[in-house]
Amino acid sequence: MLAAFKLYVMPYLVYLGVFWAAGQGLFKKASTAAFMFLVLVQFPQLWYPTHELPLGSMSLTILTAAALIGGYRQRPKNDPRAPNHGFVLFFILSSYFALWISSIRYDLALPFTSSNDLFPEWRNYAMMLALYYVGYAAFRTETDIRRVVLLYCWVLLIMAQRELANFASGDSFSYNRRCVGSFYIVGLGANHFAAFIAHFSAIAIGLFAVDTHKWRRRLYLVTFIASLYPLFFSYSRGAYVAVLFALMVVGVIRYRSLLPLIGLFLLFWDSLLPSSVVDRIQMTEGADGQMEESAALRLVVWQLADRLFHENPFFGIGFQGFYYASAGLPLRNVHNYFLQTAAEQGIFGCILLAMFFIKAGWSGWRLYRIGSTPLFQGMGLGLIAALSAALITNLFGDRFSQLAVGSYLWLFFGMVDRAWIMSQQPANTAELPIPSGNPTVARAGT
Repeated sequence: MLAAFKLYVMPYLVYLGVFWAAGQGLFKKASTAAFMFLVLVQFPQLWYPTHELPLGSMSLTILTAAALIGGYRQRPKNDPRAPNHGFVLFFILSSYFALWISSIRYDLALPFTSSNDLFPEWRNYAMMLALYYVGYAAFRTETDIRRVVLLYCWVLLIMAQRELANFASGDSFSYNRRCVGSFYIVGLGANHFAAFIAHFSAIAIGLFAVDTHKWRRRLYLVTFIASLYPLFFSYSRGAYVAVLFALMVVGVIRYRSLLPLIGLFLLFWDSLLPSSVVDRIQMTEGADGQMEESAALRLVVWQLADRLFHENPFFGIGFQGFYYASAGLPLRNVHNYFLQTAAEQGIFGCILLAMFFIKAGWSGWRLYRIGSTPLFQGMGLGLIAALSAALITNLFGDRFSQLAVGSYLWLFFGMVDRAWIMSQQPANTAELPIPSGNPTVARAGT
């Protein structure tokens, strides 16, 4: 009975729900479309069955467009522009320029429709970046922002519960037995799933460190602890290092007493962690003492990326061009997003990527320092922690450009900037639309 419901009824309910939420987002409250997007993007098993229905494959695009258009239609006349509006727009346009480079270089169709093999990937990438504007425009009250933060936590808890129910680890590591969540449905693997968990468990610990609300702090802590199960058994060494680094950043900024605990963990990790996790961490070399095969293959693609960068230093070989440049190799991905950016977008792209981390980190830092509520300050520290984790995960692969992995981060970036604008307002207007186009003037009038 339940299987029949999922097969024959659920797709139509989700399909109708998408258009209802899109209508609500366009004409009543933009956050409705955004909330629907946030649920569906991490649970593709809910919306993939709608692909056979008219426009069903465009569900996430429709919701993003509705939230974006509705958010800007419903904003007050003097609502200030998002602090990083120009930078994000330039980021999107530069990626489209890179798409033209790869399309011309590899004789693809002009990048206007899906007849160009890379255009759908770029469209999802651009949509992910545009979520910054959704986060800023669709959530204009502390209540809305608080609901998104709680939704983030519940999504992680549901993911953890699903893995607890469906996954059983063995005594030793196996490539065929790893936590992958629902990411396999969209063509992503355990490492991408682990990166997502790492980024948003870092947000949870940042919020826990600052927010003073008792029940929310308990939820943050439970979310972080629960996330360790899918994190450990995804067997992603990059994600392990990312979470540890994010904890160290939170410790340095907020809780110095956390640092000795991290030091003790580093001393005794092989006694504390599950045996299969220890087995995975120690797999840098094979049984014969030679370098593990996956590590050796990565050296090959890193060398190719380095050569491509030196041959095309300024603008690279184009958006996702490495896939074509690596034809014939066992690995078709650089397995280091910073090297991939250097090869595909050159010095220009590397500067933009560095500016993203700097600008987003600065947004988090200033909100952490002057946020008007403990929740806002916790969001600032949470963004810094998530960016710290993302710096590490992207050393081990592309954990930046996929919609499933990066959508929550870009939307959170937009919400942090909105919370900073709200923090410039008088306390009694924190739940009201922004009344002034100049946040500094509003602050001076308090």
